[in-house]
Formats: sequence, structure tokens, C-alpha cells
Amino acid sequence: MLLRQMLIAPHTRIDTVYLVESGIISVTNDGASGRVEIGLIGREGLVGASPILLGDDRTPYTHFVQAAGHMRSIDAQLLLGLAEAEYDRLIGGPTAPID
Repeated sequence: MLLRQMLIAPHTRIDTVYLVESGIISVTNDGASGRVEIGLIGREGLVGASPILLGDDRTPYTHFVQAAGHMRSIDAQLLLGLAEAEYDRLIGGPTAPID
């Protein structure tokens, strides 16, 4: 991952989830008054997983590389499918939709 590399742009579909092995990812809220850092994701963190696992495919925040390092990636829908299959295996039945 390269310094300042944009991983997830705000309000765009999340197609890939990133697993940070080294380096730092900044999570920012970009508003009319400028950019405000609201979080950092480091080693062993997941970038983009929360919205996917909670049933959404977008985030209002920008995620970009603040300190270069290494990461792995997985297709977002594949991760969701694996998580649902593991849930079904542990609970013993399919997941129920949340209204």
C-alpha cells in the first residue's frame, strides 16, 4: 500500500475489504469545513468490513493510507458469504433478515 493511496472513497460501493498487516489507515469525515480524522486502523485491522458485515455496501467516510505498509485483500461479497456460512454453522440455521 502506498502513502496517500485511497482505499475507500465516501459513498461509493465497497468491493474489497483490506486486512492491514503493517502501516496505518486513516478514516476521515470530509465536510464543508475540511477533513477531520475520526479513526485509525493499524496492524490486524480490517478496512471496509464493518459496513459489509452489517448489511451495507457503502460508508460515508474516506479511508486512505496514512503510513505505507502491507495489506491483504478479499472480495467484500466473498467475505460476507464466508461470515454468513460460519454463522449458519455455529447457530445451526440460516441467518434471518433484519428489518
